[in-house]
Amino acid sequence: MEEPIPSWLKVHLIIDDKTIELPVDPETILSCLDKECLEDYYQTYIAEHLNKQKPLKTTVKETRGGITIEYTLKNKKAYIIIHRADINPQNLTKQ
Repeated sequence: MEEPIPSWLKVHLIIDDKTIELPVDPETILSCLDKECLEDYYQTYIAEHLNKQKPLKTTVKETRGGITIEYTLKNKKAYIIIHRADINPQNLTKQ
């Protein structure tokens, strides 16, 4: 029997060199990648780490081994990465 997706997918937040595992079901994020949901994810998971800056641009990229949501801010980038458990999420920010 096949295991459910959450058992082999993980979700991480990456800001600069800091990587934080997010306590969210990957299916929750994968089921909604429209503009409104992306803004909600930013407010829920990232804004507190960046003094509530607003992102200038948001991009969703499919990469080998995962999905990268890239938030471009004035002086940095922040990422929410949904990835296979066997892949380093830092590597997906470089693809």
